Amino acid sequence: MTGESKRAASLGVESVQQGNKQWWTDHTMSYDWHNEIGAATATGMGEEVIRICGTHTVVEGMRQGLSPQQACRAAVERIVRVRGEKVKELQIAFLAVNKKGEVGAYSLQKGFSYAVKCNLEEKLHFAESWY
Repeated sequence: MTGESKRAASLGVESVQQGNKQWWTDHTMSYDWHNEIGAATATGMGEEVIRICGTHTVVEGMRQGLSPQQACRAAVERIVRVRGEKVKELQIAFLAVNKKGEVGAYSLQKGFSYAVKCNLEEKLHFAESWY
């Protein structure tokens, strides 16, 4: 593991709150980041995420006042609305954090989990899902 990879592995929510884009760029997922709002990432069927500019959609939802959870759900709802039954068997998940350190996630299918580690919490969460 390179020194930069070790550094990225040690970063958490606090670094994202401070606008540290490095954590997101060291991972192979789609992401969108805005220093005044927060950040979002997506995993799963990338073509469907790209089709709706998914992570940008999540960050823009937070800009409009949605919580990270609500913004992630709105992105999944948009995919379902645009693609209908074609996505019923796919897995797509969004994960977001705002500048306050609030974290949210939402997925198409049950079973998407994510970990949160910061000064206040070290916990595995299971995202709510559409199906």
